[in-house]
Amino acid sequence: MVKVIKRDGREEEFILEKVIVSILKAGAPVDVARKIARKIEC
Repeated sequence: MVKVIKRDGREEEFILEKVIVSILKAGAPVDVARKIARKIEC
């Protein structure tokens, strides 16, 4: 299981969908958001 460290110091499990949603909110199309998220996951 991959963990991320939040700005406030908390640890949280890496959830790919959260990354995708954030990228979508930034204005990227769904297919681009998924490609970016997959690269981050590696």
